[in-house]
Amino acid sequence: FFRAAMGELGGFAILPFLATAIIEKKPKYFCFLYALLILVHPGVTLLATPLLLMAVVLMKRMRMFLFPFFLAIGLSAWYLMPALLESRFTLQAIHAEQVWILSSFPKIWELFISPWRWGFLFQGHYGELAYTVGIMHWIVVLVTFFLLYRKEIHRPIYNSVLFFLGVFFLGIYLLQPVSFPLWNSIAFLRKLQFPSRVLLYPIFSSAVLGGLIFSRIRKPMLLIVLFLTVS
Repeated sequence: FFRAAMGELGGFAILPFLATAIIEKKPKYFCFLYALLILVHPGVTLLATPLLLMAVVLMKRMRMFLFPFFLAIGLSAWYLMPALLESRFTLQAIHAEQVWILSSFPKIWELFISPWRWGFLFQGHYGELAYTVGIMHWIVVLVTFFLLYRKEIHRPIYNSVLFFLGVFFLGIYLLQPVSFPLWNSIAFLRKLQFPSRVLLYPIFSSAVLGGLIFSRIRKPMLLIVLFLTVS
């Protein structure tokens, strides 16, 4: 809503279903959903594909999902191939080379709290956006570190917790100016146009962490956490 980017929101909404298809071993659903993700928003697909591939490899299900993966690319080829081969003739390709200035990265404090403004859709007068990750998302990360410190996270979720913590801080790193050399050296990352799109990593990973952590919390404490969240 804040970005008024329905394609990004649609792609973000598909990711939990893709993850569920991998966990539940449903390659047919994965094929359909991944093709739909490509058609909805290529930028989100570019960010999500490495995570999906790592999940498949870590869960040792490469054989099960390799063919559905390429089949999904084939199903969406009528859109994907022209977008890849003819993108150099579009304004997007020119614009992508012009946005990579240090000022396009959000400041670190904006990831914790971003002010609401009085422009269109609460943006600023120059289209400024809010880059906040979310208060509850940060709380989930802090709770995760606390539980890790007390060694209260065990198998079978221990490796998953570490993986999504890594994804969270990878996203935070890519959102900061210190990662500018990496953006500048990897051409396909510049196709994203805006560093703010990498917010997908910390937001999605912290949401998954919340599910993993709170599934291990006793019911009375869980009700208290849910009450505080809604409040």
